[in-house]
Amino acid sequence: MESEPSTQRQPSPNPMLRRAFSLPITQYAWREVRKGHPSVALEQLKVPVMHDLAPGEVLVQVEAAALNPIGYKLMSMLPNTVAKRPHTAENDFTGIVVASQGVTEFKHGDAVCGWVSQSMSQMTSQGALCHFVRVRADHCVRRPHNVTPIQAAGLCLAGLSAYKLLFEDAKVKAGQRIFINNGSGGVGSFAIQLAKAFGCHVTATASSTTRDFVLRLGADEVVDYQTEPVAQFLVKNPPEILFDAIVDCHGLSPDLYNNCEHYLKPEGIFATVAPATPSLFATATAGAGLFGRALRPAWLGGVSRNLRSANNHLLTRW
Repeated sequence: MESEPSTQRQPSPNPMLRRAFSLPITQYAWREVRKGHPSVALEQLKVPVMHDLAPGEVLVQVEAAALNPIGYKLMSMLPNTVAKRPHTAENDFTGIVVASQGVTEFKHGDAVCGWVSQSMSQMTSQGALCHFVRVRADHCVRRPHNVTPIQAAGLCLAGLSAYKLLFEDAKVKAGQRIFINNGSGGVGSFAIQLAKAFGCHVTATASSTTRDFVLRLGADEVVDYQTEPVAQFLVKNPPEILFDAIVDCHGLSPDLYNNCEHYLKPEGIFATVAPATPSLFATATAGAGLFGRALRPAWLGGVSRNLRSANNHLLTRW
C-alpha cells in the first residue's frame, strides 16, 4: 500500500473546523472486488475517507491491521452478491482517533484497537486495510500503553472469539477442567490465557514445535496432535476426571465431537468455531452433519452432549 493518503483539503480559517478540514478526502485501500484467492480478489484502489459520522461513531487513522484466516476464507467462499462487494478487506485494526460524533469515551489522539463487523462492512463498505476507518465506538477499546500497534492489531477478533467460546458458549466456571483444541492458534492461544486467568485446569493440543509455546501460555497438559488423531488419543486415554467443557478452536474434524462422550461430562458443553472448510457448500454440509449428530437421539447414533457454535458471531454482530 502506498504510504500516504491522497489530496488534502485546504485548511479552514475557523479553528473548530481546522482539524476536520485537515484530514484527507480520499485514501488508498485494499478492496475486495471479487470472489477468489486474495491474489485475485484484492485490488488497491482510491476510495473516499468517510467523514460523515453517525452518532456513536469514530474515525480512526489506522496504524496497523491484522490478516485473519476467516477473511480469506469468506473471500474465497461467498458470492459477490452475498458479500456485497466491493468493500475494504479485513476486520481488525489499531490506530489513533482523529474524529468522533457524540462519543464521550474517546477523545482526539486516543490510541485504540477495534474491529469492523461483517455487517458494518457490508453496509458501509468499510474494512481495516486502509488509512482511515469509520467504526462504532463500542467496537473499540483503549490500547494499553505497553502494547505496540503491531501487537494490538490482532487482539480483538481472536480475543473476543475466545472469550465468547469460553464464557458465553461453553459457560466455563472457575476451577473447571477445560480441553482446548488448537491451543497454539490465534483463538486458542487467547482461550488458554483466559481460562487460566479464570482458575481453570487446561489441557490443550499443540504440535511438537509449539508445545513449549502452549505451556508458556499456561496450559497444564499438552496433547500432540501430530502423534495421533486427537479424538482417537482421548478415547484411548480419557482423563481421570472428565472435561467440563471442550473448546474447539479448529473446527475441522467432527471426530472430536462425535466421540466426546468418552471424555466430556454428561452435562458438559462442546463449543466450536465454524467448520474450517474450503467452500460454502462444504461448510454448510459439515455444520449440518455436526448439529445433526447433536440433535439425533442416541439410539439413532446421536451424541448426548450439548453442542454450541460461535458461528462467526463477532463478525456478524451489529
